[in-house]
Amino acid sequence: MSIFKIPSALCRELGSIVASFWWVSTPTNRKIKSCPKRQIASFIWKSIVWGRELLNKGLIWKIGNGLSVKALSDPWLARPMSFKPITKNPQLDDPTVTEFLNPLGWNTQLIEENFWPIDIAEITNITVPRNREADKL
Repeated sequence: MSIFKIPSALCRELGSIVASFWWVSTPTNRKIKSCPKRQIASFIWKSIVWGRELLNKGLIWKIGNGLSVKALSDPWLARPMSFKPITKNPQLDDPTVTEFLNPLGWNTQLIEENFWPIDIAEITNITVPRNREADKL
């Protein structure tokens, strides 16, 4: 996702275009164009769904106890694109993240056996909370 600065003159022009689309003016009356309620509701619903899908593309799990997060298929690493680690062990099922934890934090030996160095560094940089609260998306 990218963010760009837009010149204020362009913002004013876009605002004017939007206003002229939505507002109907006559010499005695100024009102918003009417649309069927069903059409407005449909547009709003589609916008919400689109926004949710866009948001989900960038969300990653915050690891707590690791019980809710699948290690290979859920996004949980702060690395753009997939947000998922790549295993070097083709026989590894899709365990939950909790299987890579021990009472003190990360089980580095097990992590090193199953993941590539770039993922090992990313995984072990994640702070595991002492109280092992539930994972959060």
